[in-house]
Amino acid sequence: MKKILAFIVLFTGIYLNSNATVITVDINAAGGLQHIQDGINAANNGDTVLVLPGVYFDTINFNGKDIVVASRFLFTQDTVDVSQTVIDGNHINSRLVKFISGETRSARLVGFTITHAYHDQFSYSNLRIGLGIYINNSSPSIENNHILNNEFGMWYLSGGGICIIQSGALIKNNLIQHNGEAFYGAGLYIDSCNNVLIEGNLVDHNSTTSGYGCAKGNGVCIMWSENLVLKNNTISNNYNDQAGSGGGLYTLSSANILIENNRIFSNTATFYGGGICFDKSQGVFTGNLIYINSADIGGGIYFYNSSIPVINSTIVQNVAGNSPDRYGGGIVCENSSPQFYNTILYGDTATAGGHEVAIRDSSSHPSFINCDIQGGKEAFYLADTSCYPGDYTDNIDADPLFSGIGKDPYSLSFESPCVDAGTVDTTGLFLPATDLAGFPRISFGIVDIGAYEYQHCIGFPGMPRNLQAILFSNPATDKVEIIMQNPGKAKVLIYNSSGIQVHSGAFSGC
Repeated sequence: MKKILAFIVLFTGIYLNSNATVITVDINAAGGLQHIQDGINAANNGDTVLVLPGVYFDTINFNGKDIVVASRFLFTQDTVDVSQTVIDGNHINSRLVKFISGETRSARLVGFTITHAYHDQFSYSNLRIGLGIYINNSSPSIENNHILNNEFGMWYLSGGGICIIQSGALIKNNLIQHNGEAFYGAGLYIDSCNNVLIEGNLVDHNSTTSGYGCAKGNGVCIMWSENLVLKNNTISNNYNDQAGSGGGLYTLSSANILIENNRIFSNTATFYGGGICFDKSQGVFTGNLIYINSADIGGGIYFYNSSIPVINSTIVQNVAGNSPDRYGGGIVCENSSPQFYNTILYGDTATAGGHEVAIRDSSSHPSFINCDIQGGKEAFYLADTSCYPGDYTDNIDADPLFSGIGKDPYSLSFESPCVDAGTVDTTGLFLPATDLAGFPRISFGIVDIGAYEYQHCIGFPGMPRNLQAILFSNPATDKVEIIMQNPGKAKVLIYNSSGIQVHSGAFSGC
């Protein structure tokens, strides 16, 4: 086994400290370590506990050790190893993995399926119980795990997938799915934290139960925290039973939150904020796509005592309510004055009007600069004032003409009026380096409106022989323009997305 492991490490280029020990746990190895906790107990800081495939009915505690506990995924990068290496609560145990003794980000949990945790004992001391992974006063790294099918059997308990308290943890590239019956944060619950990074996760189909209260954050719930980053996540299809707010994301009394390049869609809240409910929170919201969410009020985003700037985002096809008095399909502002820059608000609906924008009180003065807003300010829902009181500068009301193709159907087509229609001066706008599709955020000198940047051209300094380039979007909706300096006898072959040649031509020079 040691020889095989050494070969895998060399082959994949994974670096391990030469002074570290690799401790192997194999549930099927008679006479060896068969429990993950036994491997942890035998490890020292810097060691790796390698867990071979199997179903482990264990609860584990890192006991303050900065070690790596991982499946073979650490070396193979094969998700089959994640699905086959299981920590199972057997519908009896909760807090299957614990970090409660000051572990740092060097304490890593990598490549497990964590499932079937259960808890049904109510007590005020356990209101923030945590089912799958429980982190308190520690800041570990949780990477590339599947955290799913964990469930509470009692009301008012929080943190179904991961519960994080007083932490600066890294939560990266995990699947957090089908965790249920939580009060707050069915997928991910974050409480009193500082410098937590949530990146590249799929938080999907998690559900909350309100009991006689109001459930919050069906997907992700952030409370009393600061300096958090949520980046490149997908938060989708999360829902609550009968009384809840913040279908995808809920934040309470939190500051300096950076929410960047996330997809938040198909989430449901019965009260406020189908996609997001910002409650007494501050931060920056940039490059996000919010679509097909629903709530009674504020289908896309509900701002309550929160003036978070919204920059280069796309908010589309969200819905406010089924009854006749619901409003704010796209956004609702209550005692909030967020600034919107280069943002699309289009195709949202509400039964009482204010399909895109609803302003609930006279103290709210949101501003809109270089946005595309369907219906313009004349279509705003104004509860306590007869005219819109905020700044409304250089906005348009036009069909964004989305491309409608591929995995990014809300990207801009060649004809879109949002192309090169953003603010000329982007100083201080917290623009990320790339758009939601991973392309450069500014193309052709002026930022576009929305979460996607239309890519005008691809440049190649020093033309190599047999150059291959991929065109986005493919198929092109109208035309492809190829400009070459000193092309000589260059020949151009163009193929569509199915690999069929659609053009062959030669340049004779110009």
